[in-house]
Amino acid sequence: MSLVQCSNVIKSFNMGKVKVEVLKGVTLDIEKGEFAAIIGESGSGKSTLLNILGGLMPFDKGEVFISNTKLHNLDENQRALFRRKSIGFIFQSYNLLPQLTALENVEMPLIFTGVPKVERRKKAITILEHVGLKDRMEHKPWELSGGQQQRVSIARALVNNPSIILADEPTGNLDSKTSIEILDLLKGLNESLNMTFVVVTHSNQVCNYANRIIRMKDGMLD
Repeated sequence: MSLVQCSNVIKSFNMGKVKVEVLKGVTLDIEKGEFAAIIGESGSGKSTLLNILGGLMPFDKGEVFISNTKLHNLDENQRALFRRKSIGFIFQSYNLLPQLTALENVEMPLIFTGVPKVERRKKAITILEHVGLKDRMEHKPWELSGGQQQRVSIARALVNNPSIILADEPTGNLDSKTSIEILDLLKGLNESLNMTFVVVTHSNQVCNYANRIIRMKDGMLD
């Protein structure tokens, strides 16, 4: 069975009195270990699809399975619990807590899953070393470059050993040189850990790293 299975997923939003269908019956499978890039113009539905895969958003019709879990059968609290245990998120804007150090930011997901302090500190240190931040662990986000902040975000996404990493424009705020460094890191993690990545992007540069490109247009796979 595929790691991700979407079948005829439909999602609409109410815009005033008008109902706008954003996803129009998306059917998609993603295998474990894939590095898949979802590409499309603004408004194509790619970010909505990513949010649904991450359990961040309910949908109107269809079925979504992640690691054999039926997302369409979960309520809001159950989806939140599933996200904590099974999904890592990487965002364009990093979403780090400014008052916490890099180490404390990476520890945060482990606190929510009840990992004891000594164990979560050890895990956070190990993963920060893995992403090349051995000497920056005690720095706060404002003391780090954009690329370093994104590395902290990547470490945070990985620390719970999730089934899948979902990334929304992970290089969108970075210059071209730093973007390549981050993409090299993501691809290396994909290959060394057999970690599944699904990346939403406008960037052809990201697509060069993917082993599968999924194109979306007007709420459908193109």
